[in-house]
Amino acid sequence: MKSIAAAVTTIVCLAIVPGCATATGGGGSGATPQPDDSSTSDSTSSGDPNGGPTEPAYQAAAWTRCGGPPGGLGYDIRYDFDDHERWYVTDANAGFFYSQDRGLTWQASNEGFVPLEANQANVPVFSATVDPHDPTIIWVGLQLTGHIYKSVDRGMSWTRKDNGVTPNVGLSFRGFTVHPDSSDIVYAAAEVEAYVFRDAGIMPDARDETQGGRVYRTEDGGENWNLIWGNTSAVCNASRGWRMLR
Repeated sequence: MKSIAAAVTTIVCLAIVPGCATATGGGGSGATPQPDDSSTSDSTSSGDPNGGPTEPAYQAAAWTRCGGPPGGLGYDIRYDFDDHERWYVTDANAGFFYSQDRGLTWQASNEGFVPLEANQANVPVFSATVDPHDPTIIWVGLQLTGHIYKSVDRGMSWTRKDNGVTPNVGLSFRGFTVHPDSSDIVYAAAEVEAYVFRDAGIMPDARDETQGGRVYRTEDGGENWNLIWGNTSAVCNASRGWRMLR
């Protein structure tokens, strides 16, 4: 596995840099790049007073690298609905990062997380969801530790909120959905490793490549979670359960 110091998360940012239609990163030092005006002439026009793209970013003809935070295994990219300058990215090696300049620079925010193993810096943050009702609330799920964390200050600090999720070890939370009517009702989808089922006697002959899924629900803002769906019959059942809820 690449060390945190040696790897840089690849970030694909759409319409983040003024004058840039899109941006990508692909390793390297992580130094802040400068927008290349010559690379974006096809995706902007003088009709935009801010100099930004006048067409959807996915239709842009040019890409500009914006770098990314340390880590090397990025997953989710999110943004603050009230402040479009503020972006977030999760990394399964290095944790949670935020940007206050639309992806040009990144800062780690891992206060409150428990590392994958004691005395290690590895903070395997797998997924993140910003509450559509209140962007100060962010939910994140960790890989393999089965922990859920909640922030109420835009990702600056974290509190563990996974009472009712048991066992934790062997679960990787891949995503969250907040109920359209209430911030207190949240669904969390987890991928479950085969040894969880073997240890529980549910699927004693499960091979390591077999993964199941579970979906949990909270109605009190994460204070308590209840298992509402689970399956052990095929790979990627967590994803299937997630589509079912959506």
